[in-house]
Amino acid sequence: MDDLYAAQRGEKSFDDERFINQFPAKKHDHFLIPAGTIHCSGSDSMVLEISATPYIFTFKLWDWDRLGLDGLPRPVHLDHGKEVIQWERNTEWCREHLVNAVTPIAEGDGWREEKTGLHEREFIETRRHWFDKPVVHKTGGTGQCSEFSRRKRGHCLESGQ
Repeated sequence: MDDLYAAQRGEKSFDDERFINQFPAKKHDHFLIPAGTIHCSGSDSMVLEISATPYIFTFKLWDWDRLGLDGLPRPVHLDHGKEVIQWERNTEWCREHLVNAVTPIAEGDGWREEKTGLHEREFIETRRHWFDKPVVHKTGGTGQCSEFSRRKRGHCLESGQ
């Protein structure tokens, strides 16, 4: 934390390569980020941030040496952030529990379903569906199917039956 405070005061640049894990990401990789996990995204990444809790916040610890209009480092949330960081989440823990923790759920003719998220510390489950041809996706009328990404040409319709 000392180096982050020094960077916030403008005394030096934060040495991210010394302190931050880097996990290479490729298309379709999935990274879980439970509360208390220090994280950031790199270039050419899409982040799908799912939250159902207006009372859980992200506390910025470093702003990549960006300066405000006053020429000083932009404000960050070091005092709040240090209180919620889960310090035991080291490199190996993150690799084992958070990087591509994908579990096959079901498959059929032209489709497969995977659980891509529901860490034991989270309460929102995410699933990924792969389609190789047109298929009927049954939601039981719940409307719980909220996002489809199209691959190649085609389209998806939600079925409530």
